[in-house]
Amino acid sequence: MELEAEDIALMRDGWRSAMRVRAMAAGLFYGRLFQISPQSQALFRGDLAAQGRKLAELMDYVILHLDAPDTLLPAAEALARRHVEYGVRAEDYANVGQALIWMLERVLKEDFTPAQRLAWGRGYAGLSKAMIAAADPARSPRLGVSGG
Repeated sequence: MELEAEDIALMRDGWRSAMRVRAMAAGLFYGRLFQISPQSQALFRGDLAAQGRKLAELMDYVILHLDAPDTLLPAAEALARRHVEYGVRAEDYANVGQALIWMLERVLKEDFTPAQRLAWGRGYAGLSKAMIAAADPARSPRLGVSGG
């Protein structure tokens, strides 16, 4: 997963802005995810606010290491393998990507530019492709993320 410096800067800037309203962003994300993929709700047990905090921490890690794929990818691949045990399927990654882009659109409003959308789409597609491959090496994912 190699991203251009401009994509990394756009993603970091967008994430920093989104995290000013961290709890709201997490609520929007999960609300949208459950709307487009009701079956995914069964994957989340317990306190959804705590899950939102974990998601934000995970994304903070991803954003921090976008320019260090040798650090980011092994961690993401390990996470993907753990997620298989929870019931996450390769198909679920596209829904997560759609919910993420949708949330960013709502939170960043006019600051979510076409360049931001492209950067996030490229970043998420690259990371999710690596995660799907790690979770199921026999699968060759063809992913697309849209704002839905």
